[in-house]
Amino acid sequence: MAKVKTNKERLNQLFDMDPRNDSAIADSLNVSKQTISAWRNGTRSPKGTMLEEIALKYGTSVSWLMGWDLPDPDIDTAPILLKEDEKAVLLSYRSAENGIKMAVRKLLDIE
Repeated sequence: MAKVKTNKERLNQLFDMDPRNDSAIADSLNVSKQTISAWRNGTRSPKGTMLEEIALKYGTSVSWLMGWDLPDPDIDTAPILLKEDEKAVLLSYRSAENGIKMAVRKLLDIE
C-alpha cells in the first residue's frame, strides 16, 4: 500500500462529491466555513477525532483520507443520506464534461 494523494486532495475529492456547499458541510461537522476552506487549500488539516468523524460521515476510512492507496468512497454506500434523485443528479454531474460542470455551478451559484 502506497501513499498516492495528500490529505488536501482527498478532502477536496470527498467534499466535491457532497452536493452541499461548504457552509452546509461545515455545519454538519460543527466547524466553521473558514476551517473547511483551510482544509481545502491545505493550510490546515483535520486531526484525530475529526478525521474519524469525517470518515464515518462519508463512509470511508481515516487511511483513505490520509492519502493511502485505497478504493474511493461510494455514494451508494456512504451515509451522506442522498435521495435517489439526488444520487442520479450527482452521478450525471460527475460524468459531465468540464464545460457543463462549470455551467451547472454557475446556474446553482456555487463557488
